[in-house]
Amino acid sequence: MLTRLLAAAGLVRAARYAAAAEQLRKAEARAARTGQAVDEARAEIRDWKAKAGEAEKHLKDAERDAARQSTRADKIKAELGAQLEIERGRLAEFQAMRTRLAEAERDIAVARDHLMAVEVKLDILEGAANVLDARTRTVLATPTKRESGAPV
Repeated sequence: MLTRLLAAAGLVRAARYAAAAEQLRKAEARAARTGQAVDEARAEIRDWKAKAGEAEKHLKDAERDAARQSTRADKIKAELGAQLEIERGRLAEFQAMRTRLAEAERDIAVARDHLMAVEVKLDILEGAANVLDARTRTVLATPTKRESGAPV
């Protein structure tokens, strides 16, 4: 009953007060540690937010670079396609020239054969002309009989 009367007046026993004071001290210590942990957590959150912001910035930069590189790759691919078409045209032209060159070489070989045949014929004609000339000179160089009136 005395405890109730003291409690009604707002008073407690010293042991209970000491226990309550000890609990309060422990609670305040826990609250201080918790407050410190909250402050540390807030600092870590700020650090992580800053790192996340930097990572997001790097990601955006990387996306811009990737888009720029993709555009550049498309441009290079288009240029290479155009160059490939030009080279294919050149290859076709080269092959046509090679075919014309082979035909020209065959024509030259045939022309050389004809020229050689003509030269052989000319040599034969020259030889025949020399023989005829030699005979004619022989006939002209021999004296003719004028008495009979017939040339020799």
